[in-house]
Amino acid sequence: MGELKPFDTHLALIDDFVTKSNFRQFYQQHQTFYDYIINNYKTYFHVEASFTFLNDRIGKPANFSSDQKYIVVLSPLVYRMNCHRDIDDHTVADFPSASEDFINGISNSNPITRVVQSHFLFTEADHGYLNPISDKYEQLINQSFDSKKWDMESGYEGISVFNEYITWAVYDLFIKEYFPDKADSIAIQWQYQNADRGFWAQNIFANKMAELYYKKGQKKFESIYVPFLKWCKKVEPHITQPTIVGTDTEHFVKADLNNLALNFSEPMNTELPIDVQIFEFKNEKATGNKKIIALKDYQWSNQGRTLNFKIDTPFEEFSLKFNWWGNGKPLVSKKGVFLKPNSIVALKK
Repeated sequence: MGELKPFDTHLALIDDFVTKSNFRQFYQQHQTFYDYIINNYKTYFHVEASFTFLNDRIGKPANFSSDQKYIVVLSPLVYRMNCHRDIDDHTVADFPSASEDFINGISNSNPITRVVQSHFLFTEADHGYLNPISDKYEQLINQSFDSKKWDMESGYEGISVFNEYITWAVYDLFIKEYFPDKADSIAIQWQYQNADRGFWAQNIFANKMAELYYKKGQKKFESIYVPFLKWCKKVEPHITQPTIVGTDTEHFVKADLNNLALNFSEPMNTELPIDVQIFEFKNEKATGNKKIIALKDYQWSNQGRTLNFKIDTPFEEFSLKFNWWGNGKPLVSKKGVFLKPNSIVALKK
C-alpha cells in the first residue's frame, strides 16, 4: 500500500542488526559478491531499457535536480513489499521485491519470466516519473476520476488509486515497445492480478491509455492526461465489474458436464474465445493437478448473460477458474471489463 513504510517502522531493528552483525565490515569483505548481485540484477531485470523508456517516453520529472540521487535498495528484507520513497530532499529510493533469481544470482534463460519479473522495479520506479505529473493535474483528477468508484478495497485512497492504475498501464506500454511478441499475454496476467487487488477496471484503463498514447504518436506523455481524464469521467458512471451469479462456489455441486450453464451479472462479450483453468480436488482438498483448456462447443444465450458449455475432464471433483494467471483468453463484459478475476465454480461428476 502506498503509505506503508516498512523500513522506517523497523529501522531500530535494522540498525541493531547492522551493528551486532558487523554488517558494514562484512559487506566490504565480500564486495565482489555484492557487485556480482548488483550487475546480475541490472541485466536480469532490464534496468537500462526500463530507464531509457521512462526518460524518453515519460520524461525526467521537473523536480529532478542535478544533485538528486536515485538509489535502488536490494535486500531480501524487502521481500514482497515493493515501494517508492523520497528519503530526503535529495534522495529518491526504490525498494523492489527480491526474487529468487536476484538472491541466488541465477540467470533465468526464460525470456518471458524475466520480462514478467521486470515489473518489480519498473512499476515502482515509474511512480517517480508519473506521480509528479499527476500532482500537476490533481484538481482535474479529483473532478474526473472518483477513486471510490474505480477501487474495490485495495487499501489505496484518492489520487493514489489513479497513480496505481497508471503505473501499471505504463508498464504495459514498456513491454509492448521492448517485447512486442510477449506483451499482450504478459499484460493480461498483470491486469488479472491488479483487478484482484482492487483495481478492477485495469484492463480498460490500460487499453484506453495505450490508444491515446499511440494516437499521439508517442509524443510527450503528459499530453494524454487531459483527454484521458475526459474519458474517465465519461465512462465511470456506466462501467461495472461482471460476476458469476447463482452459483455455489463453496460446495462441489454434482453436475451434467455435457450441459453446464453459467449466469452472469451483465451481458458478456460473446465474440471472444475463452480459456478456463481446471483444478482437481479430492474430498474438497486440492491435489495440485491442474490444466488450462480452451472452451469448445459453447453457446451464449439470454442476450449474453448465460454461457452454455461442456467440460471433458478425468477429474471427478474439480473447480473451474476463469480469468487468472495462465489464462490467455479472458471472459469480458460487453463494456470491455474483465469478469471478476479468480471467479470459481466448484463441480463434481
